[in-house]
Amino acid sequence: MEGAVQIVATVFDLGSLIKENIGLVIAAALIIGVPVGFSFLMFLTALWEKRHIRRLAPLPQDRVDKVPPKSFERVIELQEDGLQDLGLFTDGDKGIMEGIVSVMIAPAGDVVAYVIHSKLNRRVRFYTRLADTRWIITSDMTTTTDLSGLQDQEMLPNVPPSVLLKYHRDRLYDVKDSIDPFDPVTVIEDFYARDYEVADKLEELGYIHYLTPDRDVYRHTAAGAWRISTHFLRSTGKIDEQTKRAKARKKAWQAKHG
Repeated sequence: MEGAVQIVATVFDLGSLIKENIGLVIAAALIIGVPVGFSFLMFLTALWEKRHIRRLAPLPQDRVDKVPPKSFERVIELQEDGLQDLGLFTDGDKGIMEGIVSVMIAPAGDVVAYVIHSKLNRRVRFYTRLADTRWIITSDMTTTTDLSGLQDQEMLPNVPPSVLLKYHRDRLYDVKDSIDPFDPVTVIEDFYARDYEVADKLEELGYIHYLTPDRDVYRHTAAGAWRISTHFLRSTGKIDEQTKRAKARKKAWQAKHG
């Protein structure tokens, strides 16, 4: 009997403690619950979403005016930094999911830029290919999770394209002797082949399974979806660091260029 009374008293004390500190309890629940909940949502999305491997195709001329003029400002800025515009391309997806991309390349072929104009996903991403099969990738928004080990990805959020390009080139300093330059004639095929290379590695690791005989559509396995969701939880701790680094680089660029 005494034990039961003691349990009731303990529960009552705990309830009182929660009531007195309800603000802290709610804050703690949000801090823990929101990332975990979002991570679980990412797990389900990764598990059921079909991923397509598609070759970029030139955007038809009658659709060029669909690209917002303001979106081209990033292309112009990168042209001023010396990159050559290879044209507008589409990934062949439908509706708002379609990716419309300006593909650009540096004169030496050491950097390729994707300026993405799609309605849901406007961003800039830089790529450099290394002789050891790794690619260095720098983006101004959250990068897709790499489970293959073939991509070295970093993010520098909310900065001008010129700042992002400078940061990407800084990342190449230690690997400049092992860069495998792109050729503007074959760069589209190179990226198409790369998508298969990464997907095949993911299949080898047990993270995806192909859904078609042509191996151009796949889904993540439970193991792959789990790795994506846990990567999200780990990466949330880096967001503040990435934002501070981006602000510092943006401030330095503005001081130099006015």
